[in-house]
Order: sequence, then structure tokens, then C-alpha cells
Amino acid sequence: MKALIYHDVEKLSLDEISRPRVGAKDVLVKVMRAGICGSDITAYLYDGQGVGILKKGQFGHDGQFGHEMSGLIVEVGPDVEDISIGDRVFVNPTRAKKMGMMACDICGGFSEYVTIENAKYGDNLFKLAATISYDEGVLMEPLSVGTHAKNLIEFKPQENAVIFGAGPIGLLTLASLVAMGCKNPVVIDLNDDRLAIAKQMGAKTINSAKVTDLEAELVAHFGEYTDIFGRKKADVDGYFECSGASVVVKQILALAKDGSRLAIVAVHKHPLTDFDIASITSNQLTIKGVRGYTLADVKEAVTCVNEHKVDVTKVISHHFKHNDSIAAFELAANPKVASAKVIIDYE
Repeated sequence: MKALIYHDVEKLSLDEISRPRVGAKDVLVKVMRAGICGSDITAYLYDGQGVGILKKGQFGHDGQFGHEMSGLIVEVGPDVEDISIGDRVFVNPTRAKKMGMMACDICGGFSEYVTIENAKYGDNLFKLAATISYDEGVLMEPLSVGTHAKNLIEFKPQENAVIFGAGPIGLLTLASLVAMGCKNPVVIDLNDDRLAIAKQMGAKTINSAKVTDLEAELVAHFGEYTDIFGRKKADVDGYFECSGASVVVKQILALAKDGSRLAIVAVHKHPLTDFDIASITSNQLTIKGVRGYTLADVKEAVTCVNEHKVDVTKVISHHFKHNDSIAAFELAANPKVASAKVIIDYE
């Protein structure tokens, strides 16, 4: 089979390797779609080990990687129950291998076939509904991240939300909010193409480079909140930082009203300086870092997609064939290209 292999920063190869074997409790999935995640881009541009992606030969690893995938069951071990050849599935990569999270980012989503160890529906495999495409299935994994973000800060449908960053995770955080019934979210970014996608998904959009007073824009949309000290702020309950820009965190601390919650979803590569502790204290602000997701988040995301509660495919900006996987990475990593979610197609 063909597999995309990670060698080092900006060094990938598409190699012919042996098709994986299937144990008694395992199944073999033929990958139909794979998504390029922000962690994959981080490995490609900066460092792999820091995001759980190992080079070929590092600690004995064969260099396979990739964790966003949907596919077809093509082989089933003799001790596997209730899973059949021909089933169309989404793979939960955090539980796809016996090593669990340790193997998540290197479980082989950029290969033609992947072994799912100790295979079980409702755990590491989820069946796609008959009306759901492989495109929709592959987005169940990043949607789980957005779902975890809103669940972690206990966001409620009737509350007001602002998302900074309209990249794939920002857009799928938006999708999780729309799916739960949030009616008036705002998405803020610098890129009009990505903001156009957010608008199609049901958000009010703001290009922060084109407004002189962001707080006034938010007040106009959500209304004004006055705290016990008489301070007036935009009536926003939940902020989601999906941009990865340190300056945005500072913006949110200045904007936040009394009792707001902040979920930091993006990976920040640089430490935040001049952190305004006084704003956090006086506004009783709750800040939570978002790492991955739980099995409950995955189940919620799968249900959202399978029941058509939200159209996640609007997030997809580019499709590449498997033979063009390296070109897919080059595009996804290029800051001059307004890509959202880049998908590799194995059909």
C-alpha cells in the first residue's frame, strides 16, 4: 500500500509499504478520506515530536502519521463482534490503537489502510449513517474538538458566543455551536474568504482589520452589559480563541464582561507576555485550555453529523488525490493560500 511518511520538517515521501496485518480483535479500514490537521501542519513546518508525530526511525517508528479519517471496513478479525465488511465508518484515533492517545497522531490516516486494534463500535469506530458522505465522516474528528471546547466551558444554546479565528477548528467550533442551537454567534478573522464560509454557516462575521472599534461592533450585535461597577461591555458569555495569536487573548481580556468564559482552542507557539491578571480577577473570568476531546464529545459530534444538525462540508476548501498528498501539505501550509480544511481523497 502507499503511505505518506514523515521524515522531518518539510520532508515527506509517499512510499510503498506492507499492508498492515489484522489481529483477532482488530479490523482493517480502507481509508477513503483523510484530513490535514493543524498538528500535522505544525509537524510539517516546525516540529513533529512536540505534537506527537514521530520521524521515520525515531523510537523505532515507521513514519506513518495522520489521524482524521473515514473509510470502509475491508477485513474483520475472528473475535470482533457486530462489525462487518462493507461498513462505512469514522475512526476515533484516540482509541484506535492499544497505546491510546500516545499513538493518536501517528495511527496512519495518511496511508491507504489502517488497522484498528480492539475494534468496537461506540469506542474507536462509529458507523456512518446511510445518507452521510465520507467527506462528512472525516470531519467528525475536528468537530469533536470544537464540541469539547463548548462543553468544557459549559456553553448553553441561549448564550452569546464570539469565535476568534476562522480556520478549520474555528469553523468547526462554530459548527458545534450552530448544531446545539446557538442563534447569533460572531466569527472574527482577517481573511474574507474564510469569513464568507463562516457566514454561510450562520455566523455574523467581522474582519477585524476593517473595523476601528471591535467592542462597538459586538455591542451593536449582542447588546450592552453593565456590571456592578457600572462598566459597560458587550453582552458576550463565551469566547473561543481559535486563531493562535497572543494579541487576541489580550483583546478578549479587555472585552470580557463579568462572568465570561474563555476557551483557548488554538495551539499558541509563543508565551503570552503582559498577562492582565487584574482583568481576570475583576471580571471573574473563567479561562480553560482545550486539549483534544472526550469520548462523550466524539459521540455528540458523530450524532450531530449523522442527524444532519449542521453541514460541516462547508469547511472543506480543497480536495487532493492520495498520490498528490505532498502537494496537499504544501498548499495547506502556505500562508498565502486562503485554505480552510484540506482533504485527501483515496477513492
